[in-house]
Amino acid sequence: MALNSLPEAAIASPVNLGVRIHASGSYALQLKQFSGFDYGTDLFIEDIQKDIIVKLSEDTVYQFYSDEADGLRFRLTLFEPEQHSVETDETIHVFANQGSIQIISYGTAIQSAEIFDYSGRLIHKSSNLKSTNQTIALPNVNGFVIVKLRTKADVISKKVFIH
Repeated sequence: MALNSLPEAAIASPVNLGVRIHASGSYALQLKQFSGFDYGTDLFIEDIQKDIIVKLSEDTVYQFYSDEADGLRFRLTLFEPEQHSVETDETIHVFANQGSIQIISYGTAIQSAEIFDYSGRLIHKSSNLKSTNQTIALPNVNGFVIVKLRTKADVISKKVFIH
């Protein structure tokens, strides 16, 4: 597989990757070259079936086992340096994605999420998540929202623009 370019809009927007495997066995995805992006840009691959997220820009090989299969298996996401969370030692990404908020934590599980409109009104609350990957649909919401996340050790707030 080769991914030679991405439009500007694809930065921080997941790219779904299908896979066609003709025989059961162990397979590997390897990042051979990662160039043309700003210093500090990270590339993540998510194994949707196994709920595993790997930072390919550091761990350049992802090994997985698969039975014979066709269909959506992976999601690829690029993050520019200014999109990284700096509030905790764990890396947490929060971004808008087609009318929803995508939360990806590379380390600690998200315990709860609250989303407020810019006037401070609570518009969504999720608790007992215990997840490192969460999508929260926000139909009919446009503009800036504040996403307040709780982990076991921290509370993190992020401002996100939904369009």
